[in-house]
Amino acid sequence: MKQSLILAIAYLKKQKSRTTALIIGITLAVMLVFGFNVIRESQSKNQLESIYKTHGSYDITFNNVNKDVASKLENDKAFKNSSESADLGEILDENGALIELNASNENYLNQNMYSLKKGRLPQKEGEIALEEKSIERMGLSTDLNQDLKFKIKKEYKDKNNINQVFMKEHKFKLVGIVERPSKVYDEPYNLRAFTYFEEGKSNLIPDNLITYDGVLTLKSDHSGATNKANEFDKMYKSTYTTDESFISENSLLVIALDQYNSSTQSVDHTEILVIITAIFLIYNIFNISLTEMINQIGMLKTIGASKKHIRMIIAFQSFIVLIIGTVLGILLGIVFSYIGIKIYNYLFMDFNKVILYISFNNILLAIKVGVFTVFISSAIQIYSAGKISPINALRKVDKSSGKQKNRFYHKWIRKIFGISGEMAYKNVWRNKVKAIVSILAISMGGILFINDMSKARNNPFKYMDPKIVSIPQDSLNLKYDIYNTDENFVGYTDKDIEQILKIDGVKDINTKVYSNGFINMNPESLQKAYKEKYGFSDKYKVIECSMKIKGYDDKQLNSFKEFIDKGTIPLSSNKVGQYPNAMVFNYYYCPKEYRYKEAIKGLKIGDIIEVKVPVLNEKNIIEYKNSKIRVSAFLNTTWSLKGSDVVEDNLDVIVPQKEVTNYTGKNTYNEIFVKSQTDKSSNINKKLSNMFNEKDSFKTIDSRFAREKKVEDGMKELMQTTLIEVSFLLLIAGLNIFITIKTNFLIRMNEFATLRALGMGIKQIKIMILKESLIYALTSSVIAIVIGGYNNFNFLIIANEMYKHGFGSNNTIPIKLPILEAIEFTIIAIVMCILATYVSKKKIEKLNIVEGLKIKE
Repeated sequence: MKQSLILAIAYLKKQKSRTTALIIGITLAVMLVFGFNVIRESQSKNQLESIYKTHGSYDITFNNVNKDVASKLENDKAFKNSSESADLGEILDENGALIELNASNENYLNQNMYSLKKGRLPQKEGEIALEEKSIERMGLSTDLNQDLKFKIKKEYKDKNNINQVFMKEHKFKLVGIVERPSKVYDEPYNLRAFTYFEEGKSNLIPDNLITYDGVLTLKSDHSGATNKANEFDKMYKSTYTTDESFISENSLLVIALDQYNSSTQSVDHTEILVIITAIFLIYNIFNISLTEMINQIGMLKTIGASKKHIRMIIAFQSFIVLIIGTVLGILLGIVFSYIGIKIYNYLFMDFNKVILYISFNNILLAIKVGVFTVFISSAIQIYSAGKISPINALRKVDKSSGKQKNRFYHKWIRKIFGISGEMAYKNVWRNKVKAIVSILAISMGGILFINDMSKARNNPFKYMDPKIVSIPQDSLNLKYDIYNTDENFVGYTDKDIEQILKIDGVKDINTKVYSNGFINMNPESLQKAYKEKYGFSDKYKVIECSMKIKGYDDKQLNSFKEFIDKGTIPLSSNKVGQYPNAMVFNYYYCPKEYRYKEAIKGLKIGDIIEVKVPVLNEKNIIEYKNSKIRVSAFLNTTWSLKGSDVVEDNLDVIVPQKEVTNYTGKNTYNEIFVKSQTDKSSNINKKLSNMFNEKDSFKTIDSRFAREKKVEDGMKELMQTTLIEVSFLLLIAGLNIFITIKTNFLIRMNEFATLRALGMGIKQIKIMILKESLIYALTSSVIAIVIGGYNNFNFLIIANEMYKHGFGSNNTIPIKLPILEAIEFTIIAIVMCILATYVSKKKIEKLNIVEGLKIKE
């Protein structure tokens, strides 16, 4: 064993360039896998800790449940921690700002990460504590003990399952200001206020309207939160009728935990490609080394060396380079992760500063990667070394077994590329294993490059986001914060439109009016799966299905022709009969089948249906009003993707704008679409921001350009990371091709000397070698283009099929072949292979014919 170790070290010292390449290959593989995993784990751990600090560590939330359900949830033995707060509805200011109102409960506030910033919590009826953000957005003073006048609003269902609304004015005294961590406001959020409440004694709202909100923490780990929430949701829907899921998991925490768990338990496709490329490199080098050592192995066997002794030499070589490569890989991986953590982002949250976290599991994984890579690469060579017989070893040459035959296509190669081209082709394939391994190593980087770069450039995701495709090109969308305003009390006026039209670059303006209401149906008219999803019971005579009635002008209505399944567009000029015509979107999303399905059975053109919408009475209090419409057309499922501003899970009724105004009594617009000149969109956006946002912070401005830019920024990040990953892959592949070409030079010195003796010049030999390198480059490029192109094409086909299945939308994403990426990678591969040839060309230039003829293959 000692002699085997000494010989192994001697061979590694003798073959310095190959030993260095082996160590570099292992180092890069370990470094990249270790570095990527450290980056992912560090980011996901920081994200998880941020969510704990920002949103709390609870697992399940429940909202708007009655006292019995709240008590059952709190007393369930599956939970170790629970807190509840009476849901007292919402409060509205005179400008339509909407704030959720809960009973003041210190435990509930703490669980939801609220903290007292100023004053105290309410201690008697009529006192209120407001969220600091709501004070800021409503433009109120932060002075305590001031009187504030709000409307209290509580939506509920009566004993017949009919939607009702309770509303009254109430005066509060501001006694406290609470705050939440600032990161909460990076995502959509609901403002909240807290007031004093004592069960059975409060006269804020009627006792029968009081429901409860709360949070629960599981005794077991967080992984069961989703299943537990679904279990409770099904259990209590039968006893507490609701058309919404009212028990759910802490979704942000669940996502963050999933990301953290996956970051510590898996490797991604890039790391797999790195490992495979490194295996090709290490295998090729061991194969070349074994070929060069074969004569020495033969001599060792003739003097009595055993199979075990020979195999131990290769095994010790593998072990030595494994130790050095793994240690260097981990050390460089720490440096790489420190730099890479500022470049890569695997998360759904952004951080200015991420603390690097190196776990034992990642170190262990890095060692496993090194061991696996070297073992797979060297196992065949270790086994083969022991099987070599002394006689075969002493006459072994660097060729595949079997004689190369003259194929029919060889004459075509000679005719097109000359005799040097034919010789180059035969030389590449004289050792098929070495050639295939070298070509595949280069192809790995090409597959990643073509696949990811084409996605980054063509940006297919901008065609898949409903929030983008629903906004017309060069349009800006003005609307209100849907989470914190009441649509019945806010809106843009005709005066606002006049101001907008004065802005330079504005081409046109379209408006939209809508109201959230209900379609009244009998239970037999609804699909069974639809009723099951929303918890509708057949015991009631009437079921009120959530819907949104939307009003557009005739020009916009005519633009919706592509969404018409059948029927005619209900223009304001063609009203016939007593009831207004309407287009109906009669679908709901079925999560089990991942597609939209019909909600109302047997609905036909000409049917009269009853809708229920909120209206304001003379006291400015919301009431519901029933009206009837006539179905004139049906919208197809593509409407949910392109026609609606978001993917909504309710029915839509589309009518001429004046009909919504007649129903609701509103004289304002919920949304405005501003069509701009392409080169003036940015300037218009700034002027609109100054015009509205400073006056009213509940108004929002959105644009297709802004949404596309956000997606494109992500694509730029993908492009940047792809280039880094491909560079490392091609570095490993470049080492492989360099070692292969250089070894070919050394092994074929006798052959080159013979060609020189027969009259072939140095220039002709260089051209032949150049053609060999081009064969490596072009063959690997073809493989990369075929596989990478197929992966990209298949991704687009599958995405289009999913959208066709889910939304009924054909060719959502344009099919573009990655031609530019294919050309770019081919050039990269050619340059890399020519460089490898150039580095080794001095051996040819210094070749002495006499000395070369003395060298044996």
